[in-house]
Amino acid sequence: MVRKSLTLSLLVMISAAGCSDDAATNRGGSGGSTQTDTGTGGSGATTEDTGTTDTGTTETDSGTTDTGTGACRPVYPNLGAAEGLQLGDTVKDLFWRGATNVGTQAAGDVDFYKLFENQTCADPMSTEVPIDTLAIIVVASWCQYCPAEIAFASRVAEEFKAEGGLFVVVNFEDTTGAPASNAEAKRFVTQHATLNGVAPDNMWAVGDGAANPANYFHTLGEVNAFPSAYVVRVRDMQVIANPENAGGSYLNFVEIARDPDAGSWGPPTVPFTSNCGPGDEELTEPNDDATTATPVGIGSFTGGICSAEPDIYSITEAGAWTMTLTYEQSAGDIDMFVLDVPNNRPVKDDAGNDLVSQETTGTESLSYTGPAYVAVYGYSSASAPYEFTIE
Repeated sequence: MVRKSLTLSLLVMISAAGCSDDAATNRGGSGGSTQTDTGTGGSGATTEDTGTTDTGTTETDSGTTDTGTGACRPVYPNLGAAEGLQLGDTVKDLFWRGATNVGTQAAGDVDFYKLFENQTCADPMSTEVPIDTLAIIVVASWCQYCPAEIAFASRVAEEFKAEGGLFVVVNFEDTTGAPASNAEAKRFVTQHATLNGVAPDNMWAVGDGAANPANYFHTLGEVNAFPSAYVVRVRDMQVIANPENAGGSYLNFVEIARDPDAGSWGPPTVPFTSNCGPGDEELTEPNDDATTATPVGIGSFTGGICSAEPDIYSITEAGAWTMTLTYEQSAGDIDMFVLDVPNNRPVKDDAGNDLVSQETTGTESLSYTGPAYVAVYGYSSASAPYEFTIE
């Protein structure tokens, strides 16, 4: 599919100056929504304005509203569908002010209604291409697997953009477990999205705490694993892919955007290159989860992140212990954390901090007391052999 260049600043209602409150609430949604604008109201909605109501408003068969001036103001999809993130649901018309663009665009606003409006009302004579596919990636600052998902999305962002795709990365929670702010989303997402030397301008970072309505993803209660990705077909704002389609892998964002009506897509080619040599992989593989974890006690050991999966070790020492892991930083960045198995996240210390080692010096270290599981993984799909001691 050949695409013309995307002018994202026009397509996502992203402006450094932002929009007025009136403009932000000017939505032609159904379900008794309220519009506040400068004069005319959409069909079936209450309008607060300067005192004049356009009684000549008509609704076309396509669901758009003509205010009498030729303006296209589409009614946001409902069609009786459930609102949420399940397959076939209609995603809510969410809005964020002060979102961060990972690329070179100035901070601005992200508005799902505006995405739908621009797609529905696209001028066939325009050289601009509306966003056809929206990918929502929900992450958390405490999530050990989220950096790899962000980095993967960043790597395929240019291809996704060419197919009319836009990424919105929603930071669900900060490291304290509170709904993340836009500032925290900026810190966490840009840190990992730009690691590979790219800065995609079709990726935006927002916090759930800054959503309108606030804390929407917390309230919805449908995000139960991190990271989780959801792909929305913009012409009807319907969820067409979610973790159910992923099968434990990344969603194939590019292929979905290329043919959003296909209904099923193969897994993407995950960009992983092994930097291991013969004999670098530990003999106890597979040890990719707690059920197959390698038991280790006091001593010295070798291993390697030679595939995309982490290495899980079961520390059998009953007393206090320190695990020190070394590797060649030039081969790949290896990190580790004490694993909270039931919740599939890092264990927290008494101060509420994650027990994670994420250095960039070639040496990682963790201290703990009693039996525990430790996960060793490659940062952003990195690969390298390693050595570690427990003492």
